Amino acid sequence: MFCGDRPLAAWLRPGNSDGARHAWAIPALLVKRLRRAWPDVKIVFRGDGGFCRPRILSWCERNRVDYIVGIARNAALAKKAESIMEPAATGHEANGKKVRVFDEFPYAARSWRRRSRRVIVKVEHAGRGANPRYIVTSPDGAPQWLYDRVYCARGDMENRIKEQQLDLFADRTSCHAWWPNQYRLPLSTLAYVLLEAIRRVALASGELANAYVGTIRGRVRPQSADRSRAREKPPENRGPVSGSRIGQSGFRPGGTIKPEQVSKIADSGRINPLMQYPG
Repeated sequence: MFCGDRPLAAWLRPGNSDGARHAWAIPALLVKRLRRAWPDVKIVFRGDGGFCRPRILSWCERNRVDYIVGIARNAALAKKAESIMEPAATGHEANGKKVRVFDEFPYAARSWRRRSRRVIVKVEHAGRGANPRYIVTSPDGAPQWLYDRVYCARGDMENRIKEQQLDLFADRTSCHAWWPNQYRLPLSTLAYVLLEAIRRVALASGELANAYVGTIRGRVRPQSADRSRAREKPPENRGPVSGSRIGQSGFRPGGTIKPEQVSKIADSGRINPLMQYPG
């Protein structure tokens, strides 16, 4: 879930679950946290047709959250849109160019318990015929403005998701168990937060101001870390480790270190406290 260029949350769903699973619970947590900081902030939930679920729409209406989401085509919607189908076809036949016509009407799906909501329809007529698209929305505004300026901006959010998947390996789920794969996703999201902050703050006035995070990864190097390593003195040769020292530290060459031993061993100066250990 993104807001502009900034990721807000990332959650991995099992492959055998509904695509909109947890889709209302995660915004609920985010809205609670945002309202704690900004009580009067206006929040708009935007998504494609996969998120047009009665539970999500009802939750938005109860919690002062506007929504603008796609809705799948059906016979009832097509019948309501007949009034603009013919003008779109006539306009295309007259000049041979693509014609777009917008309209709106109230609609109440059976799964909505007959509750009427505002639906905007866009009919685009080109060489292959009519291509109607529908969205259900709560904010006020002209149908074309809401569709073009608000709903279609969702495509940029999808680009950000693809950017994280391709450049920061958010889609790497090679583990057999679910939890390790879920653990990888927040790590990828944290990496995106870091690179987005670098792009927004440090690179705002340069050629990389609008670069993909993959480009930033390839061109921005941690020079300070390399220089700090160059200034380090070579380690002193302390000779072989005696048996008594091995016994005092609880470490033997080729062995492993338990987490509770790290502080004791680090204080004794025997090993680097940042070394890896199985935990």
